[in-house]
Amino acid sequence: MFLLTLTAGLSQNTCRWQGADGANWNDPDNWADCGGYPGEGGVEDTVQLNGTGLNITLNEDVSLAQIVYRGSAQGAGDGGYVITGNNTITLTGSGKSNVFNSQRGYAKLTFNCNVTFDFANNGTKVFM
Repeated sequence: MFLLTLTAGLSQNTCRWQGADGANWNDPDNWADCGGYPGEGGVEDTVQLNGTGLNITLNEDVSLAQIVYRGSAQGAGDGGYVITGNNTITLTGSGKSNVFNSQRGYAKLTFNCNVTFDFANNGTKVFM
């Protein structure tokens, strides 16, 4: 007799910031299409910023595959997005060729938090 246990792995998501319930990163109500919040449980998700909710409070350490900027988040003195906190975003580029991808002419993202780049196997990653 033997026991076989199968566990479902968590898969990467593309999580869109909507800021529906304040500014805290780890509030699932602030994210759409994610089933939680990006980086939850060690899953390296992609974060998509679309131009709403200009300030985000990073209140937990997270690892992300990529940040995609699709917004024209002008306002707050044309400050774009500001991610603030005492925690760390680790960008790994896992499964991605770039760690930051801007798909708009106006892209201003300010990090007032710790940011670490951690690419496995001496990989090369691109900021676009």
